[in-house]
Amino acid sequence: MVDTRYILPIALVSVFIVGLVFVVIGVRWHHLTGRPSDAAGTKNIDTVIDAMGVIPESKRETFANAPVGCPSDRVMCDYMVAASANSIYANKDADDYTYASAVGKVIKAGARVMDLNIYDVEGVPTAGLTDSSYKRLYSYNGVKLEECCIEIANTAFADDTPGNQNPFILSLKFHSTDNAFMTKCADVLKKTLSRFLLDVPYTYQKKNIATEPVCNLLGKIIVVSGKNTKGNGMDELVNMSWDSSYMRRLTYKQVAETYDHEELTEFNRQGITLVIPDEGKDLANKKAEICFGFGCQWVAMNYGSLDDSLDEYIGTFLEGSFVLKDETLRYNPTTYEAPKEQNPAVSFQPKQITSPMYDFTIKSAT
Repeated sequence: MVDTRYILPIALVSVFIVGLVFVVIGVRWHHLTGRPSDAAGTKNIDTVIDAMGVIPESKRETFANAPVGCPSDRVMCDYMVAASANSIYANKDADDYTYASAVGKVIKAGARVMDLNIYDVEGVPTAGLTDSSYKRLYSYNGVKLEECCIEIANTAFADDTPGNQNPFILSLKFHSTDNAFMTKCADVLKKTLSRFLLDVPYTYQKKNIATEPVCNLLGKIIVVSGKNTKGNGMDELVNMSWDSSYMRRLTYKQVAETYDHEELTEFNRQGITLVIPDEGKDLANKKAEICFGFGCQWVAMNYGSLDDSLDEYIGTFLEGSFVLKDETLRYNPTTYEAPKEQNPAVSFQPKQITSPMYDFTIKSAT
């Protein structure tokens, strides 16, 4: 016989659980069905693309060609390069929808550096931004790494893309130490971007990309990442690491509040600094000029956050995605005049002294 005392509590708990399930399903359904179309969701980035339309016709050819024309001995660290952070976000808040199409639009807006945070979402490499407190993606949806790479492959070197002949830098911040997952990410890059990846001499970070002539890298993708790529499939593909002695990956705050700006400026003469936004879901931009003043080359901005800082940034790159740094911030080797030929009368060689009174040899001390 069933104890009637428990029937009502059990019924109430059951109703609560069923109701909670429907609420969760409803929220998920709203996030999926409430997602704006790509055109509507990424309209902020369209505004940036429209800004590129004011490039004078006389300078469009310069923009599309190599940074300084080839042949040239100018190297990568000599240039400030238009850079994008969190490129799948098309607005100023990470608590929003994300779009694979935003990647292509950011490239159309002139970005030649793209920094993506990559997470393991149920075994699928996914780009996004995570709340470090709760270990969850801020966004309502995710964008697969594969979708991002397809956008890059279709856009980065297309004829109608500004600066399409220039190198493209893909920076991947992996939030996983699982070698199998990392190798899966490498397979995605090989599947989608293999024809653009750098050749064997540049694999396994064999060369210092910071001091490599830009003309050697035209039409290629430079893969940048950190120490998580060691010992797995990504190791071969990474051309440059921010855990090396010639590259750094710093937050805006770390650069703006650096305790030694002279050291940072000196480093950037022959190294490269990638500056990323400070951690958090607020994607508002900060003043890039501070970082450029220290010689930092890749100051990544959120192209979907339309603000004054982005306006100034776009103005910096309005005539090209690669802008030569001021001469005072570039490496200039110290040179000396060739020494004058020694006067034969001034020598440390033995000297014979002769007179009617004496005859001897003067030798230098040994």
